[in-house]
Amino acid sequence: MFKLNAYKLKVYVESHKPTKNPKFYILNKGNNAGRPMVLPCPNCFVVSTKTETERDSLYWLCYSAWQTQGFRPFLRGSVIPFITTGDTKFVINECLINLNASRLMQQVKSFKAVQKQQELLKLQLQKYDELKQIIALNMLKA
Repeated sequence: MFKLNAYKLKVYVESHKPTKNPKFYILNKGNNAGRPMVLPCPNCFVVSTKTETERDSLYWLCYSAWQTQGFRPFLRGSVIPFITTGDTKFVINECLINLNASRLMQQVKSFKAVQKQQELLKLQLQKYDELKQIIALNMLKA
């Protein structure tokens, strides 16, 4: 399914012109270096793929590597830890080599389902906070 280096990994620069390729971002500084993100930040890499399916699969593969602290051994720096593009590519390629392609799509579906439920719960919590504010306002008006 995946070929090694079938993706492009670059340092994110805001002044770059946007591309149409599906992409996601990987945090490259701090204790959460290696964490994949949907939106860019100043200290991140951009990972471009050819298709949405490849992007989703690679995103969740990187998420799994980050959750299991696969990037941690490659952190450098004494004050602010960081990871290099070469080390990030190495971790991603190691994950791709050890990938069980037959289970990948099912696991990506599971990740997406959990993420959808998590977003729903966040929305519910936000609505509860709004309800508490309304109750507090009504309490003070009475």
